[in-house]
Amino acid sequence: MIAGDNFGSLQLIDTQRKLVIDRFKLPALQSRRIVSLNSCTIDWVGTQLTYVAVAARGHAQVHIVVFKHSDCKFKHLYSFNMCPELANPESPESNDKQKYANFPCDVKLSMDFAFLSVTLTSGEVKILKMPQILSPMDPVAPPPSEAAPSTNAASSKDAKGKPTGVQSPMTIPPPSAGTADGKELEVVKPDLEKFHHQELKVEDCLISSIPARHRKKFVDPFTYKEDKEGEE
Repeated sequence: MIAGDNFGSLQLIDTQRKLVIDRFKLPALQSRRIVSLNSCTIDWVGTQLTYVAVAARGHAQVHIVVFKHSDCKFKHLYSFNMCPELANPESPESNDKQKYANFPCDVKLSMDFAFLSVTLTSGEVKILKMPQILSPMDPVAPPPSEAAPSTNAASSKDAKGKPTGVQSPMTIPPPSAGTADGKELEVVKPDLEKFHHQELKVEDCLISSIPARHRKKFVDPFTYKEDKEGEE
């Protein structure tokens, strides 16, 4: 179970064992009550991913966090600023004559994480296109230790360009790192740590905007009306 508190924190709770598996605090939601949570779960590289959309009271942004079922650790992925023209988004209550009509009050994700609907306080609904599902095949910058073979290979030759007889062990890949064709095998690591937070623009992801329906006063068609002409 996923729960939000009055201080901008998310909690992943195991209801069977009655313990909190993970607690994640969004820095932007400090001391703000979470008013809406919605999630969707998809299959992902032998496990499952759960995306969670979060909206807080008096906060103009909608945040998307994700966790992998094999380790159950929250990761902050995306955020949408529903009021990009806001002067002070971190503390809008300090603005003079601040209005909250365009602030989000309810969020809902589609089951396949393709769309996000955001309901504003004014009643307007915005449909947003979500980014593609995280791919474990995305390239990752190699660590600095893996950039050493090129320098070691160059230093293994003398001034005349002849090999010195000393060859760096990094230039010879181990048998398990390649195939008979000499091509290196690409190992898929379903790790969420390589994905970083992204600030998405609403105008780039907006699909449709549904205006609010104003409440009309109900008029009973069967209300008895006195016939004044008949009385005369």
